[in-house]
Amino acid sequence: MLNSWDTIIGIETHIQLSTKSKLFSNCSTKVCLYPNKQICNYDIGVPGVLPIFNQTAIEMAVSFGLVTTTQIYNKTIFERKNYFYPDLPKGYQLSQKKKPILGPGKITIKNKTIYIDHVNLEEDAGKLIHYKKYSIIDFNRSGMPLFEIITKPCILTYIDVIRYVKYVQQVVKYINVSNADLSKGELRCDINISIRNKITKQINNYIEVKNLNSYKYIKGAILYETKRQINILNSGGKVVKETRLYNFQTNKTYTLRKKENTNDYLFLICPDLLAINIKNNLIVNQKKNLPELPHSKIELFVQLGFSFKEAKIFTTTLDLAKFVEITLNICKDVQLTSVWIRCYLFEKFKLYYLNTIQNPIKPKVLGKIISYIKTNIITVNIAKIIFNKLWTTNITNIEQEINEIKKEQINDKNLLTILNLTFQENVLQIKLYKKCNVQKKKKLLNFIIGRIVKNSNNKANPKQIKSLIKKII
Repeated sequence: MLNSWDTIIGIETHIQLSTKSKLFSNCSTKVCLYPNKQICNYDIGVPGVLPIFNQTAIEMAVSFGLVTTTQIYNKTIFERKNYFYPDLPKGYQLSQKKKPILGPGKITIKNKTIYIDHVNLEEDAGKLIHYKKYSIIDFNRSGMPLFEIITKPCILTYIDVIRYVKYVQQVVKYINVSNADLSKGELRCDINISIRNKITKQINNYIEVKNLNSYKYIKGAILYETKRQINILNSGGKVVKETRLYNFQTNKTYTLRKKENTNDYLFLICPDLLAINIKNNLIVNQKKNLPELPHSKIELFVQLGFSFKEAKIFTTTLDLAKFVEITLNICKDVQLTSVWIRCYLFEKFKLYYLNTIQNPIKPKVLGKIISYIKTNIITVNIAKIIFNKLWTTNITNIEQEINEIKKEQINDKNLLTILNLTFQENVLQIKLYKKCNVQKKKKLLNFIIGRIVKNSNNKANPKQIKSLIKKII
């Protein structure tokens, strides 16, 4: 019976813009750990306070319109979206409906086209924190600038939804419009789900599932809500139009409020704000400043010699893509660049909870280290020592550091002592090495070299060790 139905999905994506100040006040948008400390009179709805519009938000909206080929309107207005809720002290939210900043557009991902109805700018509401016996309100988020990207009901599966959200997230990061961190609520989704009969093509009432800020939650909410609605229809019932929330612990949705009318809110033109005219020179200037987008970067990296998988990883963010490009430009070695970034750099990112911008190693420095390995100026072990030191010590001269490490390296006499000690510890491996075939000899030789390097506290040169072993055995 499940095969008799299609799932039709529309998605409203709320993205917090990375402006320095809020949308209609001069209050900072920096993260504040203390509730109700990053607010002003406008944010808490003090009577008589007027909004001051943030020009940067318009520029960001135009940039997004350009990269997603969404129609950019020359004239846009703000309206009061009237509703009553504890976290909205003014009794309305400044948003856009009749004349939003961006109109229709489309995004194609893996041969699937998702149609955008419009994109509007709006201010965020405050945040309610609920306890067993009472609730509190934090207005720090109130007035934060948001994009609301609304698609038409055209998406069929949760896979399409996740691909679309990931694409939007990556694009807004690339053009420096938002950090779009789901875990911090900088990107949130409302999913509208309805069920269509495959034979009659009749679409039933849609259900809105609000405030999903995880790919896992998006998948769980869509799968549960799809089955719930199909079960209602199969049993002869009718889907009631309502807003629901997703509970990740039970993996179910539950009713928040019923939707009595088609229009949930009353929109009135804001008398405190004039219509905004978007001039052509603003569009031209924003177009000039746009970076190369992820799909173009992927093509470039594949042409340079990276695999498609590597190229996709290295273009996750614009900062990482630039880091890879500069490193490769210095060392001219695709394979070593890939290994050092994927294996060593990413490992440090996880260890220190840092990203590309925050890490202490500059791409030119990493490029130098790799080029010195390539030209046999240093060994991989020396490179690792320098690389690790860079995370804890401020090294200004790489070459001087290399010379100092080389001075500390073990001479032939001391190395022979360590070799003999290692041979005594690994008698069986030495006997096997003398008798086995070429393939096994290679594996055993690498094992013995590794043990000697370890016994020398990483001060011995592997090439020097290899040469001595072949002379002795």
